[in-house]
This record gives sequence, C-alpha cells and structure tokens, in this order.
Amino acid sequence: MSKKRHYNEAERLFIYDGLSADEIARNFEISRRTIFYWKKDYNWNKKRSDYLFNNTRLSFEINDFTRKLMDKIMADIDNNKQVSQSEIYTVLNLIKRMPEIKNYENEIIKAKKEEKPKELTPKFIKQIQKDILGVEL
Repeated sequence: MSKKRHYNEAERLFIYDGLSADEIARNFEISRRTIFYWKKDYNWNKKRSDYLFNNTRLSFEINDFTRKLMDKIMADIDNNKQVSQSEIYTVLNLIKRMPEIKNYENEIIKAKKEEKPKELTPKFIKQIQKDILGVEL
C-alpha cells in the first residue's frame, strides 16, 4: 500500500497534535526519512509555527476583550447607567477561565521554545544523531 495515503493524517498529527516525526513514523510504520521529506517539502514546520502563533494570539485577544468589557462596565457604573447583566456574566466567566487560557498559552509558548534550540547542546546533537542519522551513541 502506498505510504502517501497516510500523508494527510501524518501532517495533522505533526501540526495540530504536536507529535514528533519519530512518533508519526512509528504510528504509520513509515520510514522516518519519508516523514522528514514531507516535513521539508510541504513546509510542516512553518504550518505548525503559524498554528501555534494563531492560538497564542487568540488568548491575547480574549484578554483584551475582557479588559474592554470591564472598562465599559466600570464606565457605566461611574456614569450611573444600568449595567447589563449579560456583560457582567460574560466578564465573570472570562475571568474564571483566565487560568485555563494562561495555561494553554504557556503550553504553546513552551512548545515553540522546544521546537528550536538556540544553541547546539549535547542533548540536541544526540537528538539530531538519532532523528536524522538514525544513530544512537
């Protein structure tokens, strides 16, 4: 059977689920070389990076929206206007969810940092030897 039939699922697992090339290769019993070829030729690293950036941006937008809504409620209170109960309910729910949003954001940031090391550490060199050369020393 053609390994190309696994391409779409392999791409999804790499970009959206954050699986490594080795994990994907093991899951589909495809050579690591094929996965690395797909990663390079179909720009999977950029797609993953874009996906992570967009998800991080969303959490910032949610924080900004919450702040703006809180400012509106405070302005209404200061001007002795009636405050919408739905606005208060929305702010309270968003505030309650802030830790979850922050944890999600931290996971994304951590994944980005792990994606590209800043220097060639011995651990990273061993990982390159294992992933690319297929050698474990």
